[in-house]
Amino acid sequence: IPFQYPSNNLAMANEEAQAIAGYLNEVGINAKLEPMEYTAFFPAWSQRKMTGMYLFAFGSSPYDADSSMNGLYEAGSRIYEVIPEIDALAKEQRKQTDPDKRRALFAEIFEISQQTLPYIPLYYEVQAYALRKGIEWKPRPDGYVRFYEVTPVAD
Repeated sequence: IPFQYPSNNLAMANEEAQAIAGYLNEVGINAKLEPMEYTAFFPAWSQRKMTGMYLFAFGSSPYDADSSMNGLYEAGSRIYEVIPEIDALAKEQRKQTDPDKRRALFAEIFEISQQTLPYIPLYYEVQAYALRKGIEWKPRPDGYVRFYEVTPVAD
């Protein structure tokens, strides 16, 4: 089975893919690694042109679950299989103004997702940073490193 992944976008992507392929092989699934440059992978992924399994990371930089709902669960987005119940709930949450009701809709979506497994989450990436003396910078919650946010400070 082709196993595609962006080889130059995720930290340790090649090693990750090799490990996953090894685990799959142990249970009788022969995965053929197909590393791709991110500039080739992303258009293929977003246009639903992947030919087999794929490894990718997805996060919500606006800090709202709607980004994930739209990008990963709704018809017309990047998904390969539409689950009508999830699709309807994803659209419903967008119209909901009550935060508690909206959270309940997200919980229901993720519960159904866990039962149907359109995606298999492998891990949550933890990022580590280090600074040298004379630099002031605070990591962003979205994981992006914006060098224009780094401030030199006098010693």
